[in-house]
Amino acid sequence: MNIYIIGPVTGKPGLNREAFAEARAELVAAGYNARIPHDFIPESATRERAMRMSLHNILDNADGVALLDGWIDSEGALTEYEVARACGIKMLDVRSWVELAKAVR
Repeated sequence: MNIYIIGPVTGKPGLNREAFAEARAELVAAGYNARIPHDFIPESATRERAMRMSLHNILDNADGVALLDGWIDSEGALTEYEVARACGIKMLDVRSWVELAKAVR
């Protein structure tokens, strides 16, 4: 299952890479394929371009979305959340995805 991780990036130290990387590591250890925006969105991308790239990834590649802490305070993550919700893509926090993986093993 392909999981795309969303959360706050802009204004966070190091663009919040550490939190995204930790979440990805947890999800991969649980058996998921996990992607983060830092994998494919260049730091030089405008906000608009970054959102297009992120939404494209969610819509074309994600079976589910993992929500990082603080996602609700991020304008970009809120947009990603609303698009995923409108398209019926399952969304859970990272811990819940890990627990779900354990339950189906």
